Amino acid sequence: MNTKKKNYRFWIVGAALVALLVPALSVLEKKSFHAKVCRDFVAYLEKEIPGINVVAESDSVLQIQFPGNPEEKKTRLSLLKLHKRISESESQSIKDREEIYGEFVQILKESNWPLSDNPEHYRMRIFPLLITQDKLESMQGLGEKGKGIINRKFDSTGLFIVFVIDYSNHMSYIDKEVLKKIKFPEEQLYPVAMKNLHMHFPGETVRNAVEKKTYSSIKIMDGYDATRLLLVPEYLMDGESVAALVPDSNILTLAPLPDNGDWSRLQKLARLADGEPLLNKPILVTKKGFELK
Repeated sequence: MNTKKKNYRFWIVGAALVALLVPALSVLEKKSFHAKVCRDFVAYLEKEIPGINVVAESDSVLQIQFPGNPEEKKTRLSLLKLHKRISESESQSIKDREEIYGEFVQILKESNWPLSDNPEHYRMRIFPLLITQDKLESMQGLGEKGKGIINRKFDSTGLFIVFVIDYSNHMSYIDKEVLKKIKFPEEQLYPVAMKNLHMHFPGETVRNAVEKKTYSSIKIMDGYDATRLLLVPEYLMDGESVAALVPDSNILTLAPLPDNGDWSRLQKLARLADGEPLLNKPILVTKKGFELK
């Protein structure tokens, strides 16, 4: 009987130790994994960008200085998203990991490399972007750089058009300082940006709304879906009109005008933003321009 009790106590103690050790091992394994990803990524980064100076603050944070940038300009990079991407990857092969590393290196290059003074380098990357007045004012409140953001009013909609340089994984707002560095003429911003926006516009969406009286949406999810509203008048004939909804930045919906002049249904749809709201009212679009309804 005593032997059984001893064995029973031993089992309880053993089970308790296992319960304590499993989480501890899990934490150790996680730290080991993060450390390896950090080492591998730093090695890849130094191979891809010769002359870069990388200091690891921890397994999850790097301090990076790009060649050509002043001593005081350093980038603090969190590796949390990188750890997550690698851990969720179906394959853990070196090749697959390096593809993910390459994506992160590209983001770093585009956002930190000194700007080229060749305007042609940016001509195909300049796009317009619709933003709210609140967002513009919040950026302008960030100091001189924010105040210099180039913008123009978008008719009487209450929205503003700003301009961005489009990179593969993000966009960078254009201010007067950036224009000066890249030597791009300010008067060319709007026509060049609109030309680039045209390259990714399904014009049949407008014609479907007009001729077939159907609801059609553009949702390419590249950040410019709502901004494509700027192009709609060019696809309308004299006397034609269409209703447009841009509740958030990632959708443009075109619809036939309500037969009875009752815009209430469209007004409700305009308030259904999936993300940060852009405009909560429908817009009447004609060849001549835009009118809030």
